[in-house]
Amino acid sequence: MKKIILLAIMLGLVGCGENGSSDVTSPTNNQSTELTSNNIQQASARSISTYSMTVPFDGWHLFNPKALGASALYEGAKNLSVSTTALTADASQVAKVLGKGVAGYALSIAVEQLLGAVDWVLDPANNQIKYKIPASDPNDPTVQTIYTIDTARKNIYAVTMDQACSKAVGVYFNSSITSAYYNQSTKTCWVRGLYFGNEYVADSGKFLFTLKNPLYDPNAKPEEKKLPLETVAQKVIENADAGSLDAQVATMAAAAQILEDAANDQALQQPIVDDLNRNAHNKDRPECKTIITVLYGNVQSLSTIFHEMLLDKHDLYYKYRTEPHPTYGSWEQLGNKYAAKQHELSGNIMVAEQLECPVPLSAQIWSETPAPDKPAVATSGMPETLSKQKAVILRR
Repeated sequence: MKKIILLAIMLGLVGCGENGSSDVTSPTNNQSTELTSNNIQQASARSISTYSMTVPFDGWHLFNPKALGASALYEGAKNLSVSTTALTADASQVAKVLGKGVAGYALSIAVEQLLGAVDWVLDPANNQIKYKIPASDPNDPTVQTIYTIDTARKNIYAVTMDQACSKAVGVYFNSSITSAYYNQSTKTCWVRGLYFGNEYVADSGKFLFTLKNPLYDPNAKPEEKKLPLETVAQKVIENADAGSLDAQVATMAAAAQILEDAANDQALQQPIVDDLNRNAHNKDRPECKTIITVLYGNVQSLSTIFHEMLLDKHDLYYKYRTEPHPTYGSWEQLGNKYAAKQHELSGNIMVAEQLECPVPLSAQIWSETPAPDKPAVATSGMPETLSKQKAVILRR
């Protein structure tokens, strides 16, 4: 549990699709579910903390779940005692919620990480992903159109424009060229190379020919392959553990399902009850009640600042990183404020320990959680790296 990522303030996606649906597909498929950026942004405004349970577990009431990496941290209350328990779903449990259409965007990301850009469709009835790998051989009968920089050289025919430019390296372009790609803006092959030890990027000025594949067979179909949904679920869990808000929607939903199942199964319920009893403390002891209230106040302050930095509504990271905005201050000042509040929390934890009062797990977590080093989404739209269209002038 040392790797603590994004607690109650974390935002994420709700499910893309209804329960039992099988219409979650790759973004490149014409039959894909609606995974548009607009839908994603709207869904991101909903908190993943909506998954909650108030079913008694030996008198314990569980509520206010928070994302804790790939786990869900639930608070519990029973008479005068309060507690916490962390639930972690395994790959099979996460696969079940993915199969219901929950967290479709996280599913899409995981599939692309595992398979690359392929056409795929969710097959929940068989607990798998069905996909087709694009043909890479220009002689493949499923390929209708081929591209080349030189029609006289069949050995550099290709199924994509980028591939056609790349195949010309070492055959058509001179030896100083190390790689090439197709530029949609200029409709030409651009090249990378070395000139007296210096790397350059430049427009080759070479256009591509588009040809019909003489071997094309309209009845030929690409081979369909299958990927177990549990394999994808494991990647989603890894992404959630790394702090992905989208993936945490799936792991939070799976944790909620664990509680729902445990509510009707004593064997599943008992480990949760044992954990709640183990972490419980009495909130009615006056000195403990006071310091615990202070600790929760510290946690709320840190959560608010963390949330503010993560969303960066005023674009402080890019526009006011060190020089302050007249109203909202600077990104650096916000980080310093977070550090000061975290130092205050650590001091109050020491006070609680000296009083022999139990320290809420959420306080321990926030005392170790670093401030975001940058916003979750760049509101200014400033790119992290230069576009490949911004070429370096070739020195001749």
